[in-house]
Amino acid sequence: MLKILFFFLFTTLMLHADVLQLSCKMEGLSTIPYISYFEDKTKKMDVEEIKNAEFESKNSFHSNQGTSNSNWWLKLHVKNPTNKPIDWILKFNYAQIDEFQSWQYDDNGVLLSHFLKGDHFIDTSVISFKERTAFEFNTMQKTENTIYLKLAYENYGIMETFHTLWTKEEFEKSEQFRFYMIVGLSSAISILLFYNIFIWLILRKKEYFWYNIYLLGTIFSMLTFNQIGAHYLWNTSIYLIDMMPFLSIITLLISFIFFTRAFLETDKLLPRADKILKILIIFNALALVLAFLGQRHLAIGIVQISLLSFIFFPILGFKLWRAGYKIARGYTLASLVVSITVMIIILRFSEVLQTSELLYWMSRFGFIVEGILLSIALADRITILEHDYLKEQNKAKQSLEVAKKTLESEVKKRTHELEIQTRKAEKIARMDEMTGIYNRRAFVEHGEKLIYDAIRYKTDFSLVILDLDFFKNINDTYGHEAGDTVLISFTKEVSNHLRDTDFFARIGGEEFVILLSHTKSSQAFEKANTLLQMINGLEIFYKDSILKVTASIGICDCIDSEETIYSLLAKADQALYYVKEHGRNSVHVYERNTSPVRESPLLQYTD
Repeated sequence: MLKILFFFLFTTLMLHADVLQLSCKMEGLSTIPYISYFEDKTKKMDVEEIKNAEFESKNSFHSNQGTSNSNWWLKLHVKNPTNKPIDWILKFNYAQIDEFQSWQYDDNGVLLSHFLKGDHFIDTSVISFKERTAFEFNTMQKTENTIYLKLAYENYGIMETFHTLWTKEEFEKSEQFRFYMIVGLSSAISILLFYNIFIWLILRKKEYFWYNIYLLGTIFSMLTFNQIGAHYLWNTSIYLIDMMPFLSIITLLISFIFFTRAFLETDKLLPRADKILKILIIFNALALVLAFLGQRHLAIGIVQISLLSFIFFPILGFKLWRAGYKIARGYTLASLVVSITVMIIILRFSEVLQTSELLYWMSRFGFIVEGILLSIALADRITILEHDYLKEQNKAKQSLEVAKKTLESEVKKRTHELEIQTRKAEKIARMDEMTGIYNRRAFVEHGEKLIYDAIRYKTDFSLVILDLDFFKNINDTYGHEAGDTVLISFTKEVSNHLRDTDFFARIGGEEFVILLSHTKSSQAFEKANTLLQMINGLEIFYKDSILKVTASIGICDCIDSEETIYSLLAKADQALYYVKEHGRNSVHVYERNTSPVRESPLLQYTD
């Protein structure tokens, strides 16, 4: 038990020793374990009165005193245990304080040095940039010094007391590296800004506009919190020096919220969250107004609450990402950096994390890293949108191809159907409706072609015309239905006795023609006699009656190159007329010149 108690006391003494041991090489040595504090709420005490005040050790790694309007005094005992004097530098990491003063006393209480610095007292024409928040001291060998530091605001501000010790050579190297790093980052972000301004001018998208405002806020924050702006840009205006921390941070916060709404389309995808984002915008705008009105205490409180809300921004992105909105993936990663940054600040303020140089700069550069990641997120957004566009275009193209093929197939189908219907219509237009054989129109068209071929290729061709004898008597005696039955039966029987190459047509009421290709008149005569015998033997049943018919047949062949279907028909009709005048029911061939007349043996006539 005693060992445990001894270890605890030893650790406490080591962490909160009264005297800080200086060395010949110090690189950012933290004074937190050695510093003691006194808060002067009256803001009236001077250094002589402070010497008799009771300073308090915080007994922690905590350096932030919150928002304060008091004068804060820090006391530090240092000792040079070496045999050489040590020139060393005390550097404050947070520089936005109106007044810095330092007093150095030796062992006998003799004042060795006194410096007055701070935003309201530095003359940039006299003091260099690296000296703004740096105090130079000299401690002789084997001696102790007491350092008093005063930090004060004319109005409320964040009281951050973290500072570090450096030897001159290490300090020069550190400041040079720090300056180049800040300039490099500022230049990189500026290039990023101009690039995205150019994209915004082309695309005119809201997310690019607010991203550019965010980058502006990031650049001004870097220039403000690293004292570059106060030293080089707005060094002649105390008002701007005081207001730029608020203006830059609030611009950064508001633009990021607007960017979130535009990038994630929260008004459509997350309407409830969008209402909260609008409230945050109003709160931050109110904070800026309060800062301009001098109510910095309230303004700082609102900004701190707004920063806390940034912890939930990655949740919004992840929720949409998980729901299939791939555009949110880049935003989720970028906002996660800010969320971690805010968590580091909160944990440092709540004394969970020890204040250190690395932790301090991590909390500063979180928003800068986020700015770079947001640019990547925007590029990723374009890639995703382009990919989705091409995907939709391919789908549309495929759908168009399918529709085109379907349309082509349908057109072919319809065309084929139309062709069939056309052929049917043409066939119907060339067919006799009652008997089902060709009509006069088809006879003329086909006959002209057969005559042309016969003349051209010098082949035989004959035309046969048939007329049913006394057909009117059937209609008058039995009615037109009986006549129709006779015509249909007659047509069917004749068709059964014809070749496939023979053309059979009805050209009038009871008049029919047969076109016989490659057939001489003598052959046609024999064919006609065969048909005549078949007709004479034909019995047609109609109701209770048996109807019989005879036919007169005329023939003419094509031997004249000037022949037409009409002239040929007329000659065949003359032969038919001859049969009708000589008793009907016979066959007669049209007589050319003075050749003998060939008659059917069934022909009965007298000269």
